[in-house]
Amino acid sequence: MSRHEAITDAHHDTFKWIYDATVSGFSTWLRTQDGVFWISGKPGSGKSTLMKYITHSQETRQILAGWTGSEGVTLLSHYFWGSGTSMQKSKQGLLQSLLHDIFQEYPSYIRIMCPKRWAGTKNGLASRAESWSISEMLAAFETIVDQESMTAKFCVFIDGLDEYNGEFSGLCDMVKRISKSSNIKICISSRPLNAFENAFGQESSQKLYVHSLTSNDILKFAQDRLQSHCRWAACAFDDAQKLALVEDLGSRSEGVFLWVFLVTEELRRGLDNDDNICHLQRRLEKLPRDLERLFNHILASVEEFYHNEMADILQIALYPKAPLQVHIYGYHLQQYYDESDVLRGPVEVLTNGLLERRGHYVEFLHRTVRDYLLTRDMCDFLAAKSTPDFDVNYAISRAYVIYIKSTLFPAGFSMISDAEYEGTIIDYLEETLSCTSKAVHCTTDLVFELLDELESTLVEMSREWEPLCPRRMFRDLVIQSNLPAYVSMKLSDPAYRDLSPVSPLYVASKAFTYTPSTIKLLLEHGELPNQPEDIQVMLAPWLSFVREVSPWGQLRGRRFSSALECGLFSIFLAHGADPNGQLPVTPGYSLTAFAIYLQLTFSTHVSEISSETYLHSLSSFLERNPDFSACVRLDDYFYQQKPADESYKWWPDQGESSTVLRACDGLSSVRSRPPLRGMIPSRRLKLLSRVVEMIIREGVKRNWDLELLPYFARGLP
Repeated sequence: MSRHEAITDAHHDTFKWIYDATVSGFSTWLRTQDGVFWISGKPGSGKSTLMKYITHSQETRQILAGWTGSEGVTLLSHYFWGSGTSMQKSKQGLLQSLLHDIFQEYPSYIRIMCPKRWAGTKNGLASRAESWSISEMLAAFETIVDQESMTAKFCVFIDGLDEYNGEFSGLCDMVKRISKSSNIKICISSRPLNAFENAFGQESSQKLYVHSLTSNDILKFAQDRLQSHCRWAACAFDDAQKLALVEDLGSRSEGVFLWVFLVTEELRRGLDNDDNICHLQRRLEKLPRDLERLFNHILASVEEFYHNEMADILQIALYPKAPLQVHIYGYHLQQYYDESDVLRGPVEVLTNGLLERRGHYVEFLHRTVRDYLLTRDMCDFLAAKSTPDFDVNYAISRAYVIYIKSTLFPAGFSMISDAEYEGTIIDYLEETLSCTSKAVHCTTDLVFELLDELESTLVEMSREWEPLCPRRMFRDLVIQSNLPAYVSMKLSDPAYRDLSPVSPLYVASKAFTYTPSTIKLLLEHGELPNQPEDIQVMLAPWLSFVREVSPWGQLRGRRFSSALECGLFSIFLAHGADPNGQLPVTPGYSLTAFAIYLQLTFSTHVSEISSETYLHSLSSFLERNPDFSACVRLDDYFYQQKPADESYKWWPDQGESSTVLRACDGLSSVRSRPPLRGMIPSRRLKLLSRVVEMIIREGVKRNWDLELLPYFARGLP
């Protein structure tokens, strides 16, 4: 489910004031101004609902016509979601989402905004492109500022900046940077945190606080919620008493729609009980006026008899990859309820409405509920109230296993390549194994029994999948998950290794998310990193790993950073991996593992964060006596453009040191050429200089010719 779908639609006839120039400066900004407009407000005050409303309102487009004239405008939107995937709460996700929508609307802009990728596509090199970096995408946006041929105008709506998972100040700087173009204006929303106040709150005409402008909307919402109850019209109290109750409720709300929703729920329960006006007023006065205390009141009103189930499912709802599908809660609750009862709504009942079903998923009523439950006091409360020995990861894993056992998967799965699979059941298995690997609060025996049960289930299903081998598939998925203890136990049976002609270490080298503990375990069990696989022309596990993290392939740059952070290069090398192993790069052209590693010094994916781990792994390579005579092609990723008449300089053969000479020449070029916008060459040069320093020290050990030092100075003056 997308964040946009999860946002509640605006209540009928509310938020109309947003276009009234006497109430807010929003319409004036739409019509005549550039830059950023900031919508802020208290938690639960309706910021996201307002953003969804103005994004889809025709009035927004009509007013924007005053800004664009006859040229028209393209509306772009992105909704950060703290409970969603990593892409839904990152800069990467924001920029990719916006660029996707721009290119979909204006395909001709791809050539102008991304000239290097466009050229690579024309030359047939698209498959070798690195994943999109933040700096590259920002540079693409900045072409809108520079290119006179790009006349399209964009109004961008970005909701929930406070749900971004990084440093707020950096996000603010990026938003302001993009909005400098006269062709782009940006409307953002967030809670009134200091970082956003400082960045966007200085211009009073380009900001508003939702909770201070919704008093009439709150009254209408509250009155409609109560009037929709069948008992409201039949009550024995008069209209003046009803109005007084609604107005009292509105004044207590302080502009927070969520509070009004929860309080009117309580009052509607009173109407169910035939409460009179005095009873309703007393209910209202007893309810806390701030959200956290109100949440506490709501949970405290759940019967103590149900506290185990309540605490369990709230912890499941807090699972990092939530929202989860309804059936996961259903299979967990089967130990307490019949399946038909589960589908009728015990999730809502057990939490007094703080969790609710939305389509096929279970979600928190509002983000503030999740924030409240993640406080230290509430985490302790849920742990104390949950079922004895409850482990949320094991509970989710068990629910997935029950689901897999009770579901038909007639399509089975397919093998994309050795140790790579796809299919609906593969998605469920990967999620099950991911949860199981985190089940640290239950016994090893329980985890092993669950995994064995899952394997037996797949074998039983295999009669429908012939000639596929589910045991081999499951073995490969287990090895690629973080389950070293289970893998160690299974490897005690030689037949486990023989399930596939592909070695377990090769399978681990193909994992999308690396697990260093499993790779180290396999190496300690005698797996051979340099032994080529005995089928076709498959690489040795070590070279397969190097290929997977090299620049030649989509998204592999991030895998390289991950491998660095995990210390996998050092782990392989410590167990005998050959730094001089040859890896085919293009037909007729190979590089050694060490040469590839040196080349990656120039990759944009060696960030400032990972530079120390890069140098540590370089030390591991040098300890294994690598051959420096291998040819290294320098990456021109730093260059804004390369003159057509200039080719890479190939130095006369100087033995091992020729590679280093070319590296120094490359450093000199990096210093002399204008960098790509968004890149910080000083940080890159600091890493490069340390790499060359380490190589010089290695050269001293190997008695290289000291007359070559001027060439080092050329690269590092």
